[in-house]
Amino acid sequence: MSNDSVRGRPAARALRYGGYAAALTAGVLALLAGLNVLAARIPLRLDLTAEGFSTLSEQSRNVLAALEGPVGLVALYEPGREDARVDELLKRYRAASQRITVTYGDPYRSPVALKRYEVGGEPPDAGSVIVDAGSR
Repeated sequence: MSNDSVRGRPAARALRYGGYAAALTAGVLALLAGLNVLAARIPLRLDLTAEGFSTLSEQSRNVLAALEGPVGLVALYEPGREDARVDELLKRYRAASQRITVTYGDPYRSPVALKRYEVGGEPPDAGSVIVDAGSR
């Protein structure tokens, strides 16, 4: 055997193994991307809080099931200052009933729109959630 053929073999072997490693890495990344897409489409939510804060009680589920008309929930937060726990709870209400709609409003940028929710001439505070059930 010549010196040239001996030197070429380790390089070819390294190239082949490097190709296998690249293909395996690409396959694993594709598998992870597919699992991520699948997980995003499955509406599975777990409440891991000690108090069960993000879980709707049986009474809440019964009230939601008995709704006869549309009910709007208006959360009043400045942009970027939303409460993640309240937001999660509002999402659970919306997921539990098709009659629930959730909207967000900035109490400082749209005070005129919130005028109809005043109580005793006072506008609702930032951080409030208003339940709007039509005339009630």
